[in-house]
Amino acid sequence: MKRKIWFFIVVVIFTLAFCASAKANDIEGIVQRVKEQYGINLVYVSIPVSPSPDVTYVGPGKGDYSILFEYLRVIEKEIQKYPPEFFQKTNLKNIFFVKKLFYQDKAAEGAYNYPHHVIFLDFLRNHGNKIAQRHHFHHEIYHMITQHIPDYTLHHDEVWESWNEPGFAYGKGAGSNQKNPLNLFAPPKLGFMTEYAMMSVEEDKAETYACFFVSSQHKLMHRWMEKDEILRKKVEYMKNFIQNFCSQINEEYWQRFLKLS
Repeated sequence: MKRKIWFFIVVVIFTLAFCASAKANDIEGIVQRVKEQYGINLVYVSIPVSPSPDVTYVGPGKGDYSILFEYLRVIEKEIQKYPPEFFQKTNLKNIFFVKKLFYQDKAAEGAYNYPHHVIFLDFLRNHGNKIAQRHHFHHEIYHMITQHIPDYTLHHDEVWESWNEPGFAYGKGAGSNQKNPLNLFAPPKLGFMTEYAMMSVEEDKAETYACFFVSSQHKLMHRWMEKDEILRKKVEYMKNFIQNFCSQINEEYWQRFLKLS
């Protein structure tokens, strides 16, 4: 009986080791493709200590490789939505794939460190929700590119803020009983794609930006803005902002994007 138990344990250990090795090979395939096409290092082993005391995380173990591989498949497709020149302008060097990511005392899906040109992504935070994973990746991309625009003013934009409804203030929420007067299932206040966008002007912009690159959200955004004039102004602003940063992401790009979605 004991021999059978030990044999079973050995088989399980061997199987787990084999599966981890196979997934590591699959992961490395993605890592190599992204490096060759975009010059970006996707880092998941030997992750350095956080360069900022505000950002904490834990690196993945071999037992995480199956989930990490599925997440990397999503991220690779999202990276491929951008022309290589886009990332050259941002000087992005590394993307660290971690778990238990926190910014100060808050759980975070992602974070960007400008001095070291590193994006941190928590591959477990939205496990099983690919739309959220895609959205949060592009959200962090927006925060990254604003750091590379000369004279860009963080946390304040009088024009953008002037479009909001009179009396609206970022960070105060909208009240649990309020409903959007124009669009079903939209955030309670006009001009926003998500309730998180109501936290600050920069989060509002990042959320709007991210919705451009997730096809289902892109289509919803255009449906809502047919009735919501505030949202329409923000979408047009962001569309011009993106093209000014990378001229290849123009009207033809968006037509191809929607056609392939």
